[in-house]
Amino acid sequence: MSCRVVPKFVKHMKCDPIGGGFNYLGKDSILRTISGNYEVLNARGLSPEQINTFLDIILVELV
Repeated sequence: MSCRVVPKFVKHMKCDPIGGGFNYLGKDSILRTISGNYEVLNARGLSPEQINTFLDIILVELV
């Protein structure tokens, strides 16, 4: 089992308290945390550097 490293800009975003939610990065460069009921809990605009950091972490988890 590996440890997930979360960037500071994600760490402080609200998340689903039950743990059924997910993060969604839209084409508008907005990172959203979505609850298990598909409600937006939090949203934050990301810079190009933050998008690259987020994608690097997600892609490593998928491999």
